[in-house]
Amino acid sequence: MYSDADRLSKRLKQLFNSKQIIDVLKLSNNTRYGNEMPEIHVWIDDNLSEGYIAIENIANWERADREKFEQRVSGILAGKHQRFAIVNSELTAGDSYILFYFEDTLTSQRLHVKDNTESLKEFISDNKHAIRLSKDLIWYSDITPMMSIIARTRAGKSVLAGRYHG
Repeated sequence: MYSDADRLSKRLKQLFNSKQIIDVLKLSNNTRYGNEMPEIHVWIDDNLSEGYIAIENIANWERADREKFEQRVSGILAGKHQRFAIVNSELTAGDSYILFYFEDTLTSQRLHVKDNTESLKEFISDNKHAIRLSKDLIWYSDITPMMSIIARTRAGKSVLAGRYHG
């Protein structure tokens, strides 16, 4: 991780304090010595748009409602880091960690079509059957041969379809 990603991952990890883990997530185990706290790791890719939060599975994840857990973790990310939202969660292979995958949902991933033909270079892929629809979305026409273009009036549907066809 670069320094920006490392710095952001440390800030996100600080959000998961003992109060959040015990009261909100209910992921601690009571022992006669106090609460057993899980290990937490946060990783973010270098472009700061996606990553995961790994929480040690010391409580009963199998009995928990996954959607509620994902909402609770998203709630912890609210505030300064509300652009991140939990998109998926899973257990690691040995059931030792719960992975919560998150993405930056507020930053636009759109590619903008301008009037010149040079602006279409962003949409061209190495695969001749693929069209890049946004920075993180590619349509493979050989796998899924149909596509619906749904947008508001005057959004450029005809321009996009006309340029692809001809």
